[in-house]
Amino acid sequence: MRSGKPRLIRQLNDRSVFEAIEEMGLSSRAQLSRVTGGSAPTMAKAVRRLRQLGLLDEVGLSSPDGAGRPGRMFRVAKVSSQVIGIAIDYRYCRVTPAGLDGGYNHENIITIKTPADYRSLLRDLTKAVRKLTADGPKTLAMGVSVPGMIDKSDGRVLLSPNMHCLDGQCVGVDLETETGIKAYVLHETLASCLAEQSYGLAKKLEHLVLISVMEGYACSAVVAGQLLEGHDGMAGEMGHIPVDLNGAQCGCGNRGCIETMATDQSLARRVGERLGRRIEVEEMADMVSAGQIDIRQDINETLAYLAIGVASAVNTFNPELVLVASRMFDFLPGAFDDLINQVRQRSVRPLVNRCRIIRSAGDKVQGGVAAALRGLKNSLGPTMNWR
Repeated sequence: MRSGKPRLIRQLNDRSVFEAIEEMGLSSRAQLSRVTGGSAPTMAKAVRRLRQLGLLDEVGLSSPDGAGRPGRMFRVAKVSSQVIGIAIDYRYCRVTPAGLDGGYNHENIITIKTPADYRSLLRDLTKAVRKLTADGPKTLAMGVSVPGMIDKSDGRVLLSPNMHCLDGQCVGVDLETETGIKAYVLHETLASCLAEQSYGLAKKLEHLVLISVMEGYACSAVVAGQLLEGHDGMAGEMGHIPVDLNGAQCGCGNRGCIETMATDQSLARRVGERLGRRIEVEEMADMVSAGQIDIRQDINETLAYLAIGVASAVNTFNPELVLVASRMFDFLPGAFDDLINQVRQRSVRPLVNRCRIIRSAGDKVQGGVAAALRGLKNSLGPTMNWR
């Protein structure tokens, strides 16, 4: 224990300093000493170690408040190092470089049409990662957003209802083997929820829920500031609660799951059944925009089930904020307001009266970036509340 204590203290110091700079932005060692309570020598050592790991950039000299002796200023790395965010989806995959502040340029995203088989998927993702890491900053980690239940003990995808080619695969391990870069894998909605809490609309909130129905139906929650992952890292599969026992077949094997009733894809299925052919969401959007079809009734049926799902999350988690990601709100003016009204009717009133419900972009590639950055921070050691 004696030999372990100095190492633990170093880890706590390193992570505290990194998280302080992450929150405050440009910081000097003197400022870090004041906010964390650490001594000047301790801050100097921690900053040096973080610089050696590639986690910080030094960006010149500055005097706090324009007075006193100038000190060296540091920020989380955006020039010297990068991470790679990967979003796997059943139609398209996206890969992007990002700074350690979570920021990325949409123009740098590589988009890949998702292959039908796993080996081709791994090949195409590896090719994209190598292209983004061939020149430029040092790449410290990759984060992978995956549409499936992942066993956190070994990173294996146990079930991906909409991408069965991933079933049984260790995506992160395989990408790490191919590229030589450490990979951290999260369920896509856990990753997107983490991104919203870290960099988005829910930044610094302690209690929130993200519901994404753009492909399947996925729900993720932050409770008391902590991402709710469950015993095996698979919490939040509310999309596979049956709401119609005689409903459509779901990718999980059951019938009538809310995923088959309350998503953008289920909306497209309803419209396709009326048209007598299969239709994708993008084609449906173009037809609506051109005035070729009227889908108001189809959206209203879909919203009725989505309202049940959102109300269930409000009643279960008592969040201060619910973020809902869907494209169907763009197809009909007032659709999102209709959803909110229905949620209020179906929720327990004291809970919903204290909860905001807003739209989210559902940025899955930002989720991949967030997964990479969380992995990097966890590799430093345990967190400590320095505030």
